[in-house]
Formats: sequence, C-alpha cells, structure tokens
Amino acid sequence: EDKGAGNEHHFFDEAHALIGDITVVAPVILRKEPNDTAAHITLDLVEMEQVGAEIPAPAGSLNVTECGAVPDDDKDDSDALQKCIDQAQAFAKVLYIPKGRFQSYSKTLSAKGIKIQGAGMWYSAILGFNAQINCWGTGGCKFYDFALFGDTVARDDGSPETAFRGNLSNSTIQNIWIEHLKVGIWPDKGTGPLAISSVRIRNLMADGVNFYNGTHDSFV
Repeated sequence: EDKGAGNEHHFFDEAHALIGDITVVAPVILRKEPNDTAAHITLDLVEMEQVGAEIPAPAGSLNVTECGAVPDDDKDDSDALQKCIDQAQAFAKVLYIPKGRFQSYSKTLSAKGIKIQGAGMWYSAILGFNAQINCWGTGGCKFYDFALFGDTVARDDGSPETAFRGNLSNSTIQNIWIEHLKVGIWPDKGTGPLAISSVRIRNLMADGVNFYNGTHDSFV
C-alpha cells in the first residue's frame, strides 16, 4: 500500500527450484543462514515432488534457439520465439523448447495448427508479461511439457492476460505449468473439442479454466 516502498508485486507468490537427488528417508532441513539479514522469515508451506528427466527434442523438430532465442539471459526473446513458431508452422515441424527460461516481454505469441513440445514443466519456461499464446485460425494447437509464468499484478478485465486463448478447437494442453496471469485457459466462443490434462494452474487473478460460451466436447 505504501507506493514509496517500491514497485507492485505478485499478490500470490512462490519459489520453486530443482534441488537435486534426495535419498529415501534423508532429512530435509530448512534454516536461516548466518549471513541472512532478514528480520524474520515466514514459511507457509513446502511441497516436494519427484521430477522426471528432461524430455529430448523430437526427431526433425525445430529448436527455438535456432531462431535466436537465448535461455537464461533475461533478454526479450519474443521476436525469436515468434519467428520459430512461424517457421515450424510453415514447414509442419514440431517446435521444441529446450531447458531454460525464455523471456516474452514485448508481444503475445501467436500460433496456428502447431505442436510445441518442451523438455518438461520443471525445465522449459516462457516468462514475462506476454508469456501468453493465442491459437488463431482453425485451431489445432498442441502444447506439451513447458511452463508459462506471467507477470500480472492486478486484475484488468479489459486486458486478456491469458496463458492459452483463441480458437482451441482440436487442441491439446498437457503437462503445462501456468502462474501469474489473469486467466489460465480461455477458449473462444464455440471451441471444441479441447483436451486439457495434467496441468498445474496456480496464483492467478481470475479463472484457472473458463469454458466460454458454447465450448463443447471438451474436458479437463
């Protein structure tokens, strides 16, 4: 509430990290290190899970790094990601997102009739305010095994801020992690069929999934 204290922040927030292998029955200790100067630390919840290995690139796929997207450099990859989406569509190739964090600051990504495959929701991520994909045209978008982490800090119903939207007819969304957007999945009017499975949608300002106005033959 104190505007002098800094920029807006996410109303809900979590940290997530891969911490390596832990043997069965090994103790896990959470502690404040001596060099940590925080006045206090509040720990609400810790969840742990077993994460599988990275999923390799499908044979003949197009890697987003081939279009200039650079993982983990904190620079905008929007143009490079869109370039690769367009090329994969034109040559009917699978688009592969390798391990790493790719930024989408400047534009919402646009896809049509394409399969986008990640290395796993714990490994491949698109981040930023425009970590959003609009499936346009006749639909037929297939999304597997990656994360979309947005940067929504307030609910504005005049702004889409949706992870997956558009004509999601004949589409599949599977093993996807979505956080910090307004809405997770919002198909256009009359969409169907649409299959959504094994998704993790957390910390949004509004709907996780909205089967909008005439969505049919679809399931979560």
